[in-house]
Amino acid sequence: MIYLVSNETSLFESYKTLSVNEAIEILKSWDQIQFDTETSGRDPHICSILCMQFGNKKSDVQIVVDTSTINPTAFK
Repeated sequence: MIYLVSNETSLFESYKTLSVNEAIEILKSWDQIQFDTETSGRDPHICSILCMQFGNKKSDVQIVVDTSTINPTAFK
C-alpha cells in the first residue's frame, strides 16, 4: 500500500492520504525503515528535496511525503 502525505491531495487522487501525525505513528511502529529522496538535481548538498519516501518491506507499506507542501523536518 502506498500512502501520500501532502497538502495538495487533488493532484494525487489515486493514493490514500495520511496526515503528518498518522505517518509518524506508522513509522514509529516499524523496527526497520527504508528511506529515499528525490531531488531537483544530482548534488544532494545543494539541490532541493522534492519528495521523501519511507518504506518497510515486511509490511509492504510505502509513505511518500510531498516536501513542496509538507515541511520535511517534521520527520526528523
